[in-house]
Amino acid sequence: MCHNSYPTTLPSEEETAQRLIKFLNRKAKQHQFIYHYTTFEKLKLILTNQCFKFSYGKSITQNDLHVQSGKGNDDIRKCLYFSCFTYRQNESIAMWKIYGKGDEDVIRIKIPMAKIKEWIRLIKAKKIPVISEYKQAEKNSLILQEITITDIAYVQGRKNSPMNIFWNNQCLYKNLSHGFDRIPSLTERLKNIAWEYEQETRIIIQCNQFYGEQSLTLPFRCDMLNDFTLMTGPKFKSFTQLQKFLDEQELSHLWNSNDEECKSLFKPNEINM
Repeated sequence: MCHNSYPTTLPSEEETAQRLIKFLNRKAKQHQFIYHYTTFEKLKLILTNQCFKFSYGKSITQNDLHVQSGKGNDDIRKCLYFSCFTYRQNESIAMWKIYGKGDEDVIRIKIPMAKIKEWIRLIKAKKIPVISEYKQAEKNSLILQEITITDIAYVQGRKNSPMNIFWNNQCLYKNLSHGFDRIPSLTERLKNIAWEYEQETRIIIQCNQFYGEQSLTLPFRCDMLNDFTLMTGPKFKSFTQLQKFLDEQELSHLWNSNDEECKSLFKPNEINM
């Protein structure tokens, strides 16, 4: 049942969309931590090169086929890149399985929101370059129009039927028109209700045009890296390799095999269920 945080009828759907955007932006900044699930191999790229990958908005990924089904606006999406996180504090079997893509060596990175906000501030101040893939060489100057951190809202409703909008298991709006999810300003801020368990926070980059890149990366500083905390997944086996890699990078403080915060609470057989 829906419990409205906001009125369900406003003078225009665009005004409703703007209120929703402000709400999602504000909520994202209020999280104490956000988390990123990745494989061990990708973790090594993230830590070695000190950067996060941003995917092209029109790329089709395993769990983001909703992007191709009409949510948002394709003309806007072609200039967007995004990186996905979750604000869900408790680990999730579904997240371990989906983002590990069946890989046994999956890791969750815990990042303080204070460091994320400072990172975004430096990007906006143009003190951090945009690069292509996980390469050290800087990309020719890309013009970033905006970078935003936002939570994702989830859409419930059948095709051509009224829509309900949820966030963090709360219904924010109900009985919106079936075209609400196609409002351009909501591009990359909505997903189908089936993905609500992700409790996603997304960092979105908007460029002035499409530069032909399927992904971009943004470097982060050592002070942000040093505040990461790593958790190994339920089926993780490469403990020796992980410790060796972290020692070589002088990052052994990110993961302590004896710390309960650094180990999944789930058993390996629970992931196979």
